Amino acid sequence: MSRLSMQEAQDLLVTEPAWLTALAGAVWVTRHGDLGDYVLQAGERLALARGERVVVSALHSGQLALWDWSFAPTRSPQRRLREGVALGFDVVARVLERAAVGLAALARSAALMACRAQGCIKAGDSIASAGTVQ
Repeated sequence: MSRLSMQEAQDLLVTEPAWLTALAGAVWVTRHGDLGDYVLQAGERLALARGERVVVSALHSGQLALWDWSFAPTRSPQRRLREGVALGFDVVARVLERAAVGLAALARSAALMACRAQGCIKAGDSIASAGTVQ
């Protein structure tokens, strides 16, 4: 837990996944490589990834902000495996969905080309009665 004012901006390197929580006041967080800044009010938190660099300071000059840094619990190997399998199935489902859309478009295109080449045949007519077979 740390108290800081605008004059006490701190540049931090995240060594493990963590949560940055504002306990009092407003905390201003800037992530290196991120164009957006984050303002945390009391009770709000921000997830930080391993290897990130962040600058933490109070939002308003002269006002104190109280914040806490806590490491995020690590996921079990079983949970990581389940998440990986779920991600794999999600990717496969998206690929199959796009393939289905593509095949449906191809079928519509083939039907349209056949209609143009043969002339449209009404339901109940055969190719022979339409005059195409002699």
